[in-house]
Amino acid sequence: MAGVRVVEVSHYVAGPMIGRTMADLGAAVTKIELAKHGDGARNNPPFISGVSAAFAVQNLGKKSVCLDFKTPRGAQLAQALAARADVFIENFTPGVLAKYGLSYEELSRLNPRLIMCSVSSYGQLGPYAQKPGNDPVAMALSGVMSVNTHPGMAPVYTGASVTIADGVAGLHGFGAVCTALYHRMVTGKGQFIDVSLAHAMAHINHPAIARYMAGSPLPLPLGSHGTTLCPFGVFKGTGGYIVVTVHAHEWERFTQAIGKPELAQDPRYAEQTERMRNQAEVIKIVEDWMQTFPSMAEPLAALERFRINCAPVLDAAGVVTDARVGFERLLQPVEVPGGQPHSYPKTPFFFSDSQVAISGRASLLGEDNERILAAELGISDKELAELAAAGVTYHEPMVDEMRAKKLI
Repeated sequence: MAGVRVVEVSHYVAGPMIGRTMADLGAAVTKIELAKHGDGARNNPPFISGVSAAFAVQNLGKKSVCLDFKTPRGAQLAQALAARADVFIENFTPGVLAKYGLSYEELSRLNPRLIMCSVSSYGQLGPYAQKPGNDPVAMALSGVMSVNTHPGMAPVYTGASVTIADGVAGLHGFGAVCTALYHRMVTGKGQFIDVSLAHAMAHINHPAIARYMAGSPLPLPLGSHGTTLCPFGVFKGTGGYIVVTVHAHEWERFTQAIGKPELAQDPRYAEQTERMRNQAEVIKIVEDWMQTFPSMAEPLAALERFRINCAPVLDAAGVVTDARVGFERLLQPVEVPGGQPHSYPKTPFFFSDSQVAISGRASLLGEDNERILAAELGISDKELAELAAAGVTYHEPMVDEMRAKKLI
């Protein structure tokens, strides 16, 4: 994406994820943050050399311009940057940016080739469009949360630290932007893209929705085990948990893997319907077998020898250190001003003829005001000083501290 110019006016996860992915692929991304607090994620601990780790990972490789675009001059500057961009990304409540002249209608008059991607909780239309929303709300509305629990128990929100709906919406937005860039290459026309967290989550919940539309019963809460296959779920081993999934045609092979070939012909378990009817017994058989070993490594090895789908349930530390995942392909050290390099995961695309790389650290708030406004818009040093004095632009005090130490 070298040569693609992106202006991003977004915060937290979904919008920033689109810009971050494009930055990893070579696009030049300028992040406009509202003076004087910027993206709210900047306040989320823990901090690395004064920068939020949560903010940094979503904003690597971007330049930060901090503007009060609620002022007429700040809005003009934001419009001018958008007028020179290929892509404009925002994730404010629908209609908010229109108050400041940053709607698609206004920006497309300045730049007909502009592609604008608006990410919201529920989409730009409909009765919920103006309601606040976030990751757990989208999980609830999409139907995903309803099955993410044990039978008879309250639904569970899984995104407390992984923000599933935000991430899924961000990837949907990235795919839509790429499609719009191709469309523009063919037609010369930009366009508006409406992406929402709720719609994106409903999209990945398409199997359940399709079954319902076909007249099948609503899917039951999954808990730790499947509702159509057995064994299929999370099993307790010695010192941890293991996921094991066995499809119907793999049952005989599985019984050999666990050293109980007689179960293949046992009428209680021989057929899939019977295994589901006796699911509790099957689960106990599997867990009793697993717990005969001193660790999880031995049952995993036994299952892998018979090509049964299985894996340990890892936490973040396990993901980074477990050789099976190969996560080292994603980690890239990034320089931190005044500190040791810190590794972050880059976008997990592996091309035969291109390289994906994090292009740099996340900027401090307003760090690039002068550089971007001068280079992109030709703003003079005198006006830059006037804009800062008037509060139209802002940079956090750490910028001055780092510059004094010649660290940035």
